[in-house]
Amino acid sequence: MLYKNLKKLASILQNFLGSYIKKVYKIPSGLAFQIKENSFLVFLYNPPGLYLLERKDIPILEEINLPILETKIIDLKLKKDDKILALKLLDPKTNSIYYLIFEITGRNSNVILLNSQKKVIYIFRPFKSQVRNIEVGKSYKFPPIFIDVSKENLPFSYEEEKNKAKQAIKKQVLNAFNQKILNLKNKIKTLEEKIEKLEVSEPPEKYLNLANLIKANLYKYNSDEHYEKIEVIDYNNNKQIKISLDPKYTLKQNLNNLYKKYKKLKRKLENLKNIKITLEDKKKQIQNLIFYLEKQREINLFDEKLLKLLFQKKEKKEKDSLEENVYIIQSPSKKLIFIGKNEKGNQKILKELGNKQDIWFHTKDYPGSHIILKLDKNYDNLEEAYKENQEDFLYAAKLAKVFSKLYKNLSFEEKVKNLQKLLEDKKKVEVDFTFLKNVRKIKGTTSKVTYKNYKTLLV
Repeated sequence: MLYKNLKKLASILQNFLGSYIKKVYKIPSGLAFQIKENSFLVFLYNPPGLYLLERKDIPILEEINLPILETKIIDLKLKKDDKILALKLLDPKTNSIYYLIFEITGRNSNVILLNSQKKVIYIFRPFKSQVRNIEVGKSYKFPPIFIDVSKENLPFSYEEEKNKAKQAIKKQVLNAFNQKILNLKNKIKTLEEKIEKLEVSEPPEKYLNLANLIKANLYKYNSDEHYEKIEVIDYNNNKQIKISLDPKYTLKQNLNNLYKKYKKLKRKLENLKNIKITLEDKKKQIQNLIFYLEKQREINLFDEKLLKLLFQKKEKKEKDSLEENVYIIQSPSKKLIFIGKNEKGNQKILKELGNKQDIWFHTKDYPGSHIILKLDKNYDNLEEAYKENQEDFLYAAKLAKVFSKLYKNLSFEEKVKNLQKLLEDKKKVEVDFTFLKNVRKIKGTTSKVTYKNYKTLLV
């Protein structure tokens, strides 16, 4: 950011003296300080800069609790010929003074908060340097002059730099979308490789046929003798064939070993078929997640809950991942439906994936999965949403029935495997639905809820 443009921002901020810092948010590559209803002082370290932006331009990741909330901006100073802007803040409740320092110094750009004694109480980007020692509890020192601002001769105005920053923010979010999608596609590739390797090199029937041939011709040989080869008649095509044996074992033992190998390979094949079904289903889940992300990338780039999903730290354990805890399925009209597989999945749906305009479904009289249906547009009226998406609502309600304790003898995986049959089951239950904004988690529980303004379907 050019010094002249930081100077321009400082003059704009004079109009905000007397305003309060309402909230502080973490955003990709920076922080956002809300100083009016729709005015945010946004610090970025990539690319480095400080700008006044509106809410629509800011991808909020999470709120940060700093002691300067509800403090008043009473003064601001731009260090002469240096890219350091300081806000002086007053806490009206305690009369405490704070200094909020913005250092726009290239790749080392930072935000540092000082108390009234000008000792550091918060560093946004902790660092170690031989040039200066800045630590929490230590006195603040200005960094060395970053650049000779008198030699800056680029023509960019503050508005031009601000627009570039907005584009950079948008690009970072798009990159996060694309990276998440790429990671998911790589998971699919890994699953496909696993599925390909599941093919059994030797069919189990081969060993069953050999064992049956030996058994049918056993009367010709001494079953307690050791043979390297024997000749038998294949009665299916009346041909004489030779069968190689393991001479370490008797003929009878070879026969038993062939039956054992057949049974072992048959069990393995059945097991592999089940594994393949599981992997194929997992692949489908990830494909549905990609479908969802690609759709949201086009229509809802700065959605707060979606951003948490994109920028969250990698799960330490695979079992904590979204795919392991949430089942994703498409409705008849290709709208996405999220189903909590377990307690953790229900939490993810309520806290991370659901938006207030999503439609939430749950069986009235049975415990079960939380389910949300994501519509293509927002509705003010629940009846209107139902009327325009009736087929999808009925499908989601039936899913709520299937993934409830009505079928308590079936595991989640078994329900998925027999989904079509269960959807057609004639048992009738009541399923409530409402906008997710009407659903509230009961305090002290993980995913138990209360809800209001709901409708009920009998499915």
